[in-house]
Amino acid sequence: MILGRYVMAELTKVVPGTYKAIASQLIGLTTDAYDLTVIVTMTTILSRVLFPPQTTPLVAAFGVVLSYTLTVIFRPLGAILFGHVADKIGRKYAMMVTIGGIGISGAAVGLLPTAAEVGILSYLLYVILRMILGTFYGGEYASAFAYIMEWTPPKWRGLASGLAIGGYSIGFFIAGLVVGAVTNFLGETAMVAYGWRYIFFAGLLPVAVALTIRFSLRESPIFEMLKSKGKVAVKAPFLLLFKKPVVFALAQVMIIMTGLQLFYAPVYYLAVIIGSKPSNVGVALVAFVLSMNGAGQLIGNLAYGHFSQLAGRRKAAMTWAIFSFIVAIPIVYGIMQWAIAVNVLLLLAGSAAIGFLLQGPFGGMAAYLSERFPSHIRATGVGFGYASGYFLGWYSIYVPAMHYYLFQAIDTPTNVWFSTAVMMMIGAVLFGIGYFIGPETAGKNIEE
Repeated sequence: MILGRYVMAELTKVVPGTYKAIASQLIGLTTDAYDLTVIVTMTTILSRVLFPPQTTPLVAAFGVVLSYTLTVIFRPLGAILFGHVADKIGRKYAMMVTIGGIGISGAAVGLLPTAAEVGILSYLLYVILRMILGTFYGGEYASAFAYIMEWTPPKWRGLASGLAIGGYSIGFFIAGLVVGAVTNFLGETAMVAYGWRYIFFAGLLPVAVALTIRFSLRESPIFEMLKSKGKVAVKAPFLLLFKKPVVFALAQVMIIMTGLQLFYAPVYYLAVIIGSKPSNVGVALVAFVLSMNGAGQLIGNLAYGHFSQLAGRRKAAMTWAIFSFIVAIPIVYGIMQWAIAVNVLLLLAGSAAIGFLLQGPFGGMAAYLSERFPSHIRATGVGFGYASGYFLGWYSIYVPAMHYYLFQAIDTPTNVWFSTAVMMMIGAVLFGIGYFIGPETAGKNIEE
């Protein structure tokens, strides 16, 4: 029992458990970003692996990105299932199960048959595995976000949130480097033939590291306190989210997360934008550009997380939203033009800058969501709230729809740069409004 030592009113200083909690989640999110980023980075490769050769390149690319969306649609289910486990049994136990499931189902993607072998069944099997992965990742966010914040003193929550979510940026960076290096070494033909499998198998390494760390973790001090006082949720935690006043917090969080999903669209479509005509960039350079995007994302996570602690969650978010709205079209247009000219330095710099902008607001979400939901249903609230943006955040449908029906003349018939920039602007408006209508939470006592 660690209550007397660490929990009176709240944790008052950073302790060894804080560092372990952050390291565990940082690596867990590294696996998430690695897994998702290799899809984005290898969009043109996977479209040739998973779809019959008669499929047009842009349609196949849309299909790969759509599978990404179908993956995340299952995250709310994982948040409900594993959030329940984390709120009833313990945060640590749920974290062990989710990371193990992530490792097994992620590696299974590398064993899939190709479209050349089984036709469109290849894509269908791929989608099924993506859905399973999405379920485990939904549970990962639910349990781990709550765990970290319950080990962190109030004044360090913003930075700890940015550090933990920075794992996603690190995974993004690593994935770009790995895909770029392997593609350069093997060549595109070999990547389509078998190299893509190695990329997915490599994702087992961070999973093994995360499992090793999690074996040594102790349970969250706040969850231990809840157990000692008999305050663990009696009813299903998910149902309690729809009781007043928590339901109002959930609705407000859903607006924020829907906005952030749409806001992030240029990252999801970056490989498509710089890898499709009139761009002249090859697959290997696309991978390195995305890797630099990951570096920008990491800096954005840390900067925003700490900024939200200093300025307050609401002010930080609204400032970021307004600035991002203003620069959305210029920065995406610049990336498109640098891809046409193959201006490598400006392309890398632009990729890092947009990564900084788009990932930044996510850096404060572990802290903000943990401050919005009470401790006895925190894991479920945090996980489901975070994943709720996927219900309406279908950028993979909205961007093609805008491209074909509204902006094709501006985009050019083979690219989606303008539609993607507009999606970023819509997202900025939504998450800015979401924070505006909610309360300030920085420094809040999260024990109850």
